[in-house]
Amino acid sequence: MARREELERAAKAGDAESQYQLAQLIETEGGSRGEGERWSDWCKRAAEQGHVGAMFALGTSLLDGDGVDADVAEGLKWLEKGSAAGDEHAAYSLGLLHFFGDRVDQNVERGLEYARLAAERGHARAQVLVATEILEEGGGERLDEAERWLSRAAEQPCEDERQRGVLIDALERLEAALRAAGKDATAVAPLLEKARESDTSAEPDENADAAAVFEASAERFVRQAIETETVYFLEDAEGMRATGLSHDGEHDLMLIFGDADEARAVLEATGEALAGHAVEGEHLFELLGATLPELEEEDIRVVPNCLPDLAGVEVEARLLRTRLLSRLTAEQAARFEELARQATSDE
Repeated sequence: MARREELERAAKAGDAESQYQLAQLIETEGGSRGEGERWSDWCKRAAEQGHVGAMFALGTSLLDGDGVDADVAEGLKWLEKGSAAGDEHAAYSLGLLHFFGDRVDQNVERGLEYARLAAERGHARAQVLVATEILEEGGGERLDEAERWLSRAAEQPCEDERQRGVLIDALERLEAALRAAGKDATAVAPLLEKARESDTSAEPDENADAAAVFEASAERFVRQAIETETVYFLEDAEGMRATGLSHDGEHDLMLIFGDADEARAVLEATGEALAGHAVEGEHLFELLGATLPELEEEDIRVVPNCLPDLAGVEVEARLLRTRLLSRLTAEQAARFEELARQATSDE
């Protein structure tokens, strides 16, 4: 109680850090408060004084409608202010929003600019995202740059198994790309060893994923789907696909995989929970043309490449479809467009 009283006195006296801490305390305690005394009121006061943590918290809350009325334009404004003030989390969030077209028009180049800014400020996930994009483009003369970003990311502790898996996947791709290009890949081995042995039991940074609408683990699914043109679901004998419920209970979720063996591993790990289910494949074009639009209409999110313990990233069907379409090769895009025209004419 004494700490609360001290915070209130300092906050009312105009101290930005106290205003931000008071906002966090009020948010944690919950309950209703009058005008001017809500967590968002104190957070905004701190943000208006230049507190970057408050700018980020206010921006993401306005985007998501979390504790306040959703206001995308206002949320973007505060994230942009936070990024301009040097906050890596705000820059990374803006990068994801623009990169994947979430609540803004998709602009991959602008997204990468923000992601690079966050990476330069030390944001590990941003560093992996920038490196992954270089590898997606073929690497070439920029393989050394990708190696520098992943080396920096590997020096930081992974916050969870998902982040560690993404880092390992990127390092393995880098190692293969360096060898294919006839370059020295010996420096990657110790980075891989460190990533594989890293401890992910520490408490995650509360800001790390606040606006992560799409992560590199889902990006791996995209790469697999584009390469094989096949995705996999867990279906029962009647063709019903395995679904679950999000942690907040607000969304149904559907599991989807880019690799059949990974799908089987999840099926085996779940035991009786998914008894009677089998791994069934679907062509990429069916996923793009029918499945994802249907899931979007029903407000069902997807979990690409979840782990055997069912941990994974929830992705809006619309975002996944947008990303897949942006990754199609010219030949794939032409085939998909032709099939879409045929389907329209048949109707």
